[in-house]
Amino acid sequence: MGVIGEERKTKIPPAGSQARRILDFMKRGNTVTSGMGVDKAIFDPIIMRLPNRIGELRHKYGHTIYQREVRSKTNKRVKWQEYSLTPFED
Repeated sequence: MGVIGEERKTKIPPAGSQARRILDFMKRGNTVTSGMGVDKAIFDPIIMRLPNRIGELRHKYGHTIYQREVRSKTNKRVKWQEYSLTPFED
């Protein structure tokens, strides 16, 4: 754990990498879910293991990424994670 008030040093992933494409998408104010990774309209080429790239952005590159669990409105057993660079408002 860092010291309170300590600035986290972040690095930028290489251009064209999956992690960079996700980071750039979120920097434009968007949130991402693992389901979005396989949507060619959003990420082309697709990103099969989006949660792994989120972990990479957090641990390898030092970015703070917030996450929350989202449940389906029609079937409460169906759930997924949503990721953002800014905190979620409840």
